[in-house]
Amino acid sequence: MKQNNILYKRELKDFKFVDTELNKMNRYYVSNEGVELIKKLPPLDKNNLTDTDKYKIKFDSNQLNIFDVIKDNVTIEPEERETNIEAGWKCTLFNTFKEQDDYDLNYQYYIEECYKVINSLTL
Repeated sequence: MKQNNILYKRELKDFKFVDTELNKMNRYYVSNEGVELIKKLPPLDKNNLTDTDKYKIKFDSNQLNIFDVIKDNVTIEPEERETNIEAGWKCTLFNTFKEQDDYDLNYQYYIEECYKVINSLTL
């Protein structure tokens, strides 16, 4: 994770989603059972602007037209942004190698990824 980004693992425990913060660097693979990996990013500064400020930026002007009606909202503190890493798939953290008979790999995911590469080469 870069700079202010934070990685969490999200899992269902006792019918509640529980987020646990992870290290900045992690290794994982897509598996049949596992957790969701969520990257939380800081809010964008532009989401913290009033409508008037956005208008000034859009039209590159510090002067408002008296015929434009702008309803200024109270500045609201923007929320953190979330993105799901490998959205739609479960992941297993693999920061420490463990010898196992079955790693519970999701072969369908990897087959689809291979087809994406093959298809990009044939076009």
